[in-house]
Amino acid sequence: MKIKAQIVLCVLCLLALSSCKKDIPSDKLGYIGNWECTSCSFDEIKILNIKNDGTGKYESVEPGRSLSISGYVKFDGNDFRIGGAIIKKKFKTNQYPSKIVLSLVPYKVKWVATFNGYDYTKAN
Repeated sequence: MKIKAQIVLCVLCLLALSSCKKDIPSDKLGYIGNWECTSCSFDEIKILNIKNDGTGKYESVEPGRSLSISGYVKFDGNDFRIGGAIIKKKFKTNQYPSKIVLSLVPYKVKWVATFNGYDYTKAN
């Protein structure tokens, strides 16, 4: 009987967790991709990865410390957070992701954005 209750509890927990996952909203598709900080100092690395399935990862390496957070992406207006209920990283969107045309023939573009005061470029 005790094992049966544990199985039911596990199934309910899995259902609750799977219902939290949401794809990126259609008006936020410009956020999807691998973003690399272009305004960081030479000894800093900041990488942001947002997937269309609603998950993301943020990595930051600075002298003496590093941070890596993975989890669901949740938007609040143009700002967003990555992580879970306890461990999360908030991002303020200072400049919405936008496309800059570098050349028409051949057609080349670059995506840029500013999050938390740092400039990012979407990696190809």
